[in-house]
Amino acid sequence: MYYYPEYSSRTHNLKFSNELYHNLTRKIAWEAVFRIRLSQGYQQLESFGNIQIKNKTVDLILCPTIDSDRVYTYEFEKCVDETAPDQTGRLGRINKNFLFVQSALLYSTSEGQRRIRCHNIAIPLTNVINDAFDYLDIIATSCLLTRKALARFNKMANIDASRSVIEAALNNMCKANQRAARLQRGEQF
Repeated sequence: MYYYPEYSSRTHNLKFSNELYHNLTRKIAWEAVFRIRLSQGYQQLESFGNIQIKNKTVDLILCPTIDSDRVYTYEFEKCVDETAPDQTGRLGRINKNFLFVQSALLYSTSEGQRRIRCHNIAIPLTNVINDAFDYLDIIATSCLLTRKALARFNKMANIDASRSVIEAALNNMCKANQRAARLQRGEQF
């Protein structure tokens, strides 16, 4: 969706033609199936985007079409298993400094070829909250919070519940940024 406030062909014509050209000529993947896998000890909570999630699975997403302008958001957390004994075998050798994420996309091209695209990433983990907030993408976080609020609003028709999710997350981000600024100045909190 594009917005042209007070449209004037003199000022918006080039922008409109470029965006129309992009939408008509971009490559599209058809009949796509997308899956994401995480390191052992982590679980996926929710997925956000214009997607259909296959029944009986949390991580398999069916997409009739997908292109480079689509965004899907995954929320995941560390599993807490208090009853698990200390792992000394293969599980004991898992790297605790990184979260490894693998995504795979199986799709058909417009020419009818079936292709697989895989991506692997190692996300560094930290126990210092300021490190996490130093690299926080505010725009992506705002979009995630909005999607979460809309999903919650669909489940319970209470605008206060949706507002509370957004306000609580924004308050936490502001407090963390204030703490980081104080630490950089050498102040105690």
